[in-house]
Amino acid sequence: MLRTAIYCLGLALLTGCVTEQSYVDSNQKVRALAFDKEDAAKSRLLLGLGYLRNNNYPQAKFNLDKALEYAPNRADVHYSLAYYYQAVGEVERAEQSYQSSLKIEPNNPDTLNNYGVFLCELGDHQQATIQFKRAIATPSYTQVAESYENMALCVLKSDDFDSAVSYLTTSYQHNPNRSETLINLISLQYALGNMPVAFDLYEHHLSHFDDTSSSLLLGVLLESSAGRYDIAEQFRKRLTTEFPLSRENLLLNADLLSESVFEQRKHRYLQLQKRNNTIGGVIVAKSKKSSSLKPNTNASVMNVNKKSEQEASPALVVNPNSVHSVVGIGKDLSLPEETIISQQGENSGIEIIERVPILDINVDNVEIPRYTVQYGENLYRVSIKFNVQISALMKWNKLKKQQINVGDKLYVRNPDVFYTVKETNNLSTIADKLNVPLDKLMQWNNVKQDGVVTAGTKILKVEVEQL
Repeated sequence: MLRTAIYCLGLALLTGCVTEQSYVDSNQKVRALAFDKEDAAKSRLLLGLGYLRNNNYPQAKFNLDKALEYAPNRADVHYSLAYYYQAVGEVERAEQSYQSSLKIEPNNPDTLNNYGVFLCELGDHQQATIQFKRAIATPSYTQVAESYENMALCVLKSDDFDSAVSYLTTSYQHNPNRSETLINLISLQYALGNMPVAFDLYEHHLSHFDDTSSSLLLGVLLESSAGRYDIAEQFRKRLTTEFPLSRENLLLNADLLSESVFEQRKHRYLQLQKRNNTIGGVIVAKSKKSSSLKPNTNASVMNVNKKSEQEASPALVVNPNSVHSVVGIGKDLSLPEETIISQQGENSGIEIIERVPILDINVDNVEIPRYTVQYGENLYRVSIKFNVQISALMKWNKLKKQQINVGDKLYVRNPDVFYTVKETNNLSTIADKLNVPLDKLMQWNNVKQDGVVTAGTKILKVEVEQL
């Protein structure tokens, strides 16, 4: 979670809102009280922040407005109001308050850091990074480690894993006493497959910090990945004993590790690698004129790719055990048998012939769940509840304004779950095109094997999450 500096502000504020002046007359001390607006603003600011901590938004707003009335030129008053507006989902007014604060003190590092967190939550990761860097560059700033970690978690939302590792490393160098920073760094090394580095950092964590539910779950994953299941079991027992009600323990015992933040980061990185890298050693045969597969009604099998003898190319190998080798279709499409015939010659290229079934997929009855807005909720609170950005909620629900009402039904997960097949093709090829594992695509669409999907068929391209 990204961190704001809003609650550290109270430590720098002095209480008191009166000034005492003394006079001596007839051996008696007389006090005259003079109202000090600056001190009164500090007191109101402290009260407002206290109410914000306790989610008492009406009282928070009242005291912050008073602070603004007494000291309209204090930057901390404006960015505290900005944080209040964030909490109640008034994004435009939060933006205005941040801008007012920066107009008064353009280089206030707390304002810059908090503004960066605000922009990151809105999905503007590039501008958020700029604000974090401006905060870090301020010589008097003491929360440099926190801003570096904020920046790391923000760029991670844009799948910039390398930069995230770099920023987390720098954050930990600035403050080596933060266990959570080190856990985040270890988890990214685990996601990237840098296991030696991950294990070295984890050993350091074990020797310098107390156990947490996150650190013990990470130990289970690391040791399991290395095949040391006896040590992984020790970490599992410690997690169950020390943190029985933690989310990490519940995920572990429910066999839902794929939902942990560590496994989600690893899965995301693997997906990015699969998208960016060309996988060698497997041929997905394509016609020179078209990449689609069309049933041949005049023959029992179909030749889908025969390279010209004059076309120069490196030697290729077909893996008959790979699902990606399912590249042809036959007339008798109901037969479950699959026959792969491949030839390889120095110049003759490869000919692949295949007989596969046509898949019957029907997802018309699939319903995308929606959330019903409860009393007292606004779009910001819904976004926090389901860990999704406000901009995404507005896009998914086609909202022009952020105002929502009790009883409104909202998509809180991306409703774009369907894909309509444009050209007849086998499911494994469609899986590659969508960049999803074939076994998952088969599971979501309730089919047991790879096969041909005809043009116009609607399929599920993601799992429909239940609320």
